[in-house]
Amino acid sequence: MLIVLPQPFFEERGTSIAVAHVLRAVSELGYLTDVLSFPQGRKLEITGVNYVELADPFRFRSVPIGFSLKKLLLDVLLFAKTRRQLALRSYSCVYAVEEAAYMAAFLRRKRDLFVVYDMASSLPEQLVQYRRFRFRRFLDLLSRIERRVLRGVDLVVCSSGLEGHVGSVASDTPVLPWRFPATLPRPTDDDLERLRSALALPVSARVVLYAGSFARYQGLEEAIAAAQHVLERVPDAVFLFVGASDETELEELERSIPDDLADRVLLKLRVPRAQIPAFLGIADVLLSPRSYGGNVPLKVFEYLNSGRPIVATDIPAHRQLFQGGTALLASPTSTGFAEAIVRVLTDEALATRLKIEGAKYAEDHLGWASFVELVKEIIVRVPPV
Repeated sequence: MLIVLPQPFFEERGTSIAVAHVLRAVSELGYLTDVLSFPQGRKLEITGVNYVELADPFRFRSVPIGFSLKKLLLDVLLFAKTRRQLALRSYSCVYAVEEAAYMAAFLRRKRDLFVVYDMASSLPEQLVQYRRFRFRRFLDLLSRIERRVLRGVDLVVCSSGLEGHVGSVASDTPVLPWRFPATLPRPTDDDLERLRSALALPVSARVVLYAGSFARYQGLEEAIAAAQHVLERVPDAVFLFVGASDETELEELERSIPDDLADRVLLKLRVPRAQIPAFLGIADVLLSPRSYGGNVPLKVFEYLNSGRPIVATDIPAHRQLFQGGTALLASPTSTGFAEAIVRVLTDEALATRLKIEGAKYAEDHLGWASFVELVKEIIVRVPPV
């Protein structure tokens, strides 16, 4: 298999973590994989995985999440390298992530390739968030291209929130919805005590936590606006947002916090993944305030496994995953989100029910063995070379 990933690999962010899960599962199933990605990041030691080097003439130290000139320049290099790699080696399958599927769909016209499109998001939906791309003709063209790509690949794997979109534009293309495993261990009592002490949290503090990237689409500004409403009604609440990529991103969000709430709305830089269980463990409520989209945030699988109640915005991605009462869905507005948080903080029976339903879902669906079987289902669809 050739995996083409238009991102640095490995970095502790959603898509990168998801691809690492896929690589480990493919390795466990006994298959060999070449990985072609942006040159930044660190390489994971996984049996049967070989990393194909991509030239780095620009010497970028990092590549931000979302559209950027850096990403565009590296995508051009990635396309050229993918074409050369396909000429050098014979692959059973090309597993293309995000816009790499557009490259693979184009290149397969001259080759007999089985192409899997790992669809992390709809590209037209993603770009419409940038003012410079809000031109109807451009978006219509991009939608037509997306339709052609979806109809031109052999299999789409995506979150359940995108399954309906794929079916509406490419009904003949098979779709498999992802359910990623929850792999983080449970924290110890000592871990929780140390973290609360390091954060200088009062003993009585009720922690409302968001853990993830600070990218625009995550809806953090609305969540901070919601915090103001919650803190008026739940005086012992403390909001904690963890995951800024750098000081600049941190300072940008800090400017949206009123001065009188600065000690009750805390912002932190990204922490190593190994530290996340302790943050989840001190939380009384976990937040997923994403404002739009059909892609399920990877963090919510770990949220479910943590045994903590979840409040999430009522958007297609969350609606599909949280069926059956595993989270409290709220209007994606500051007032609607605030009302849901207050309900969980003040209604012990509701909070307990959400904990139980979330933990049961994780136990039934988010184990490693279930994920390996899902990856196996992808592989068995690939015809032999």
